[in-house]
Amino acid sequence: LTEGEGESSQPVTSSLPTLVVNGSVDKNTAARWGESAFEYLPNAQMVTVPLVAHGASALSACGQDITNAFFTYPGQEVNDSCTKALQPIFVLPEEDLGLDSGDGS
Repeated sequence: LTEGEGESSQPVTSSLPTLVVNGSVDKNTAARWGESAFEYLPNAQMVTVPLVAHGASALSACGQDITNAFFTYPGQEVNDSCTKALQPIFVLPEEDLGLDSGDGS
């Protein structure tokens, strides 16, 4: 290809089952880029894996599980419940984390 050949400013569209996986702290391809691509893929599912950078579908056990399930059953809704456990908890110093240590303390 010569420079500029094959380039398009039009978004890619497809009705094929598609999984868009983002890492929430990906500095190479920001999650908003995945969100933008998702808009034009009518049969797509999107998952953002918290606290993971580029390669969320390979470098995170949660991302791997989601991706493997999608490739095995592309027509089914992916179970992204593992992402909930990865969500950071933000509290002020005087606030209780709300976590039960299980040892009575």
